[in-house]
Amino acid sequence: DENVENTLMPYAIEGVVFSYAKIADLAVHAETKDGEHQNMLLYKLPGGDKTTALMNCLDLTSEDAYKTDRGDLYFTSDTLIDALSDHLNTAESQTKNALEAFIRQNGTSMPETDGTGHTSAAELEQGLYLFVETQVPETISNTTAPFLLSLPMTSIDGMNWNYDVTVYPKNERTAPTLEKTLRESKADTGKNDGTDSITDGYALLQRAHRYHIPTETKAFSAS
Repeated sequence: DENVENTLMPYAIEGVVFSYAKIADLAVHAETKDGEHQNMLLYKLPGGDKTTALMNCLDLTSEDAYKTDRGDLYFTSDTLIDALSDHLNTAESQTKNALEAFIRQNGTSMPETDGTGHTSAAELEQGLYLFVETQVPETISNTTAPFLLSLPMTSIDGMNWNYDVTVYPKNERTAPTLEKTLRESKADTGKNDGTDSITDGYALLQRAHRYHIPTETKAFSAS
């Protein structure tokens, strides 16, 4: 969407890395309920250490699965999304750290975002993916929360499948606030009582540590 791109351009961040891992396959489940035939989409997490590690991050057990079949666990999207959301709301830092460790062990890193904030991954298999932000510039104060992405996704009207998905993760960037306190040195200015009248130890510190100030620069003492 060109309008979205233009609006977000001033907020683009270069040097961010997202890593991803496919965690589930798509599975269509058919059943008859209350006399009506229903098809529903489930996500099949294969049995094994990778699935066990992910479920431990989200405190999920086989009891939370919609069904099990030969060691594979089938979950509804709501169950997986709610588990991730609840953990981020109640223990954000721990959840981010746990999923970052999981993705570093089991995932693939995307290229760093460029000057326009773009990165991409191509030719991914259909399935459910976990995305975790694994590298950010020093100016980032709060990283994007890990998120799930299903490929394909339905179109806005729900009538078609979208195989080319674009997402807009958000970071919080905060410039540090620096505060400087300037005090006159009586020896330099001859005014007032200078630093010597302050009893917080600053004068002693100044006498112990001398600053070399270029002669063309106005002399002052700073802390």
